[in-house]
Amino acid sequence: MARRYQRGYVFKRGKREKAWIGRWREDVVNPDGKPERIQHSVMLGPVSVIPSKHEAQLMLEDRLRQLNVCQAVPRAPLHFEAFFHEWQRATTPVLRPATRRFYN
Repeated sequence: MARRYQRGYVFKRGKREKAWIGRWREDVVNPDGKPERIQHSVMLGPVSVIPSKHEAQLMLEDRLRQLNVCQAVPRAPLHFEAFFHEWQRATTPVLRPATRRFYN
């Protein structure tokens, strides 16, 4: 997949408590090796704190900076089972034996 510079886009969401939401797309590699482009969303903050769309757009661009300088390589999404095994491998040595038995 070709990498591209992106700014993402921002919009307001909510009826009573409006908030700025930022969206962008990111390239990932599926476990079967096929590339895919997925959409991400993040809440940037409430409209009462971030008064203008321009400021919200600048905040989103700060988040996308690493993605845009092409230092971020397409990554594979981590499934729960893989995460659990990695977490277990990293935390088991520091746990007491009774805690290890309980977690197992």
